Amino acid sequence: MENIVTGFVEGRVRQQALWFIHREKERILDNYFRGVTGKDQAIGGLHTLYQIASYIRDTDCMRNLWLSITDIQNARFPGLRPPDRTGLTGL
Repeated sequence: MENIVTGFVEGRVRQQALWFIHREKERILDNYFRGVTGKDQAIGGLHTLYQIASYIRDTDCMRNLWLSITDIQNARFPGLRPPDRTGLTGL
């Protein structure tokens, strides 16, 4: 129990946390691109995942999440694509 309290996570718990981060990131981005969630909600969800990655000290995952957050912050328009511009992704 001591290891979890101090933020040192290894083994199966770490694998499960990374799996969860990956699945949630896909879900958050999918919902954002479909227009189900707004820019602020997507950034908030990714920031929560960033905090989890920070807790398990996975710098690659943190970097990947941070790049996704900055991409959404710099997006021209969130969510749904306008009907006259079907080829754009919003980023």
